[in-house]
Amino acid sequence: MTSTPPPPPPPAPLGPAWGQPWAPAPAWMPAPQPPQAPGAGAALVLGIVALAGGFVLMLPLVVAPVAWYLGASAQRLAEREPERWRAGSARAGMILGIIGTAFLAVATLVAIVFSTLAWVAVATPSPY
Repeated sequence: MTSTPPPPPPPAPLGPAWGQPWAPAPAWMPAPQPPQAPGAGAALVLGIVALAGGFVLMLPLVVAPVAWYLGASAQRLAEREPERWRAGSARAGMILGIIGTAFLAVATLVAIVFSTLAWVAVATPSPY
């Protein structure tokens, strides 16, 4: 009596079937981070330019409100879709934009006060 050998085992699948999700990453492998929200990098760059340039020249402070707006809109987008976007740079750009906008407001008020005082000093006749 001759016995036939058992059939070979079926080959292991190379990946999930079409349309099936992949298995989750192992615990030792970190999960991939979602990309930054659109406008987050621009908000961060404009916030840095506004603050760093604002201490040297006052002109770069005018981009601080733009950094605030871009950071806030990118952060809202990241809060709306947290699985799709990350808000790290958006929050930093928004904070830098807020600080720069406050400096811009103070600088504008100081400029208005000094220009008003200079105008009054020039317009007032001298008793001498």
